[in-house]
Amino acid sequence: MTFVSFTAPGLRTTSSSAPNWRLLAARFSNIDVSFVCSQEGSAWQGPTGRIDGPMLLRLAPDLHQRTLYLCGPEPFMRTVRACLAEIGIAFSQYHEESFGGAVGNSMPPQSAVAGPTRFRFARSGVEHLCAPGEILLDAAHNCHLYITKLCRR
Repeated sequence: MTFVSFTAPGLRTTSSSAPNWRLLAARFSNIDVSFVCSQEGSAWQGPTGRIDGPMLLRLAPDLHQRTLYLCGPEPFMRTVRACLAEIGIAFSQYHEESFGGAVGNSMPPQSAVAGPTRFRFARSGVEHLCAPGEILLDAAHNCHLYITKLCRR
């Protein structure tokens, strides 16, 4: 799993989420973490620049073989969708959840599932019948499972 966090200088996300993701990466060898700041700054030592297709491919060279999950404000997600389209990522590989305003210009729906979908949480073995539109964090909560998260309190 590759986790990439994009942020602007001075945003809380850079300082508050980085230690949590670094701890996960240290604990699990299959997690790779990258933080990218849109502008250089005296306190920032990592990669910098605006998100684009080539940058995404540098951070995850096997991106075309991955399933992508995106969470963020709609203007950022709109930019990422354009970058993914530019480098030929299939819409079926892409899933999103917006925060900070109404979602617009989303990629086409991922499926036309008419009813619930059964899935299993791998570590706990708990199975859940996920209703259409139910997101993973809600499903985990409904099963009394805790998933480390940064996008909700």
